[in-house]
Amino acid sequence: MSMCLSTVIIAPPGTAKTSTLNDLERIFPKTMVIFRGLVTEYHIAKMNKEDLNNKVWCVNDIVDLTKTMAKRRVAGVLTFFKNIIDGHAEILVAQADIKLKGKVGILVNIPRVAFDKKRGEWVSTTFLDRVIPFNYDMNWDNWKEKYIENELMPIDIKPIKLKPGSIELPKKFNRKVVECADSMATVKISGLPRNIQLVRAFLTGNAMLNGRKCVEEADFEIWDKLKSHFRW
Repeated sequence: MSMCLSTVIIAPPGTAKTSTLNDLERIFPKTMVIFRGLVTEYHIAKMNKEDLNNKVWCVNDIVDLTKTMAKRRVAGVLTFFKNIIDGHAEILVAQADIKLKGKVGILVNIPRVAFDKKRGEWVSTTFLDRVIPFNYDMNWDNWKEKYIENELMPIDIKPIKLKPGSIELPKKFNRKVVECADSMATVKISGLPRNIQLVRAFLTGNAMLNGRKCVEEADFEIWDKLKSHFRW
C-alpha cells in the first residue's frame, strides 16, 4: 500500500520548529501544503469542496490544539489525524462531500516537554504508530560561536517543482526495507507491516524529491544519516 510520509517533530521550545513548517509552506507547491493552526473534521467541512489528496497537513505546535481540550477531545483530534493517514477520514466529513483517500500526510510540531508529559495519552490513540518521530536538540554554545563568526548565513531556499507520481521500489531492496523496518523502535513499538509502510514512504518520498522515478541506494544512505535524529 502506498502512503504519504507523516512526521512529528519533537524538540525543545525555540528550536526552529515553526520555521521548519514555514519553509515547507514556502518551498513546496501550494497545491500540496495546507498550513493550519487547527485541523479537525469540522474545519475541513467548512472548507471549499476540493480534492484534498496528495496534501501535507502542517499543524504548528500540537499544544495549541490540546491545551484547552478535555482528554476525550484530544483523543478525538489525534484519532482524526490517524484516520487521515489511514485513508478513512472521508467517513468523518462525508456530509461535506470531501474525500480523503489515504494520500494525505500529517506534519506536527510537539514541544519536548509536552510530549514527555502527554506521551502515554497520545500513544493510546495509535496516532504515533503511524508517524516517524524526528527528535533533535540544539547545542546553543556551538551555535553562538558560529553566529559570532558570521557562519550562520540565511539560506535562499527556492521553491521546488514536484508532481505526485508513482515511484518504483525495486524488489531487490525488499530485504533491505525489512531490515530497516525491523530495527525501528519508534515512540511506540509498532508492528513490522506498519514500519515497512513508513520505510517505503520515506524512501519513495526521498526519491521523488530528488527527481527520480526509482528508489536507489542513495535513499537508504539518507535514511541511515537521519536515524540519529529519529532516535531509534
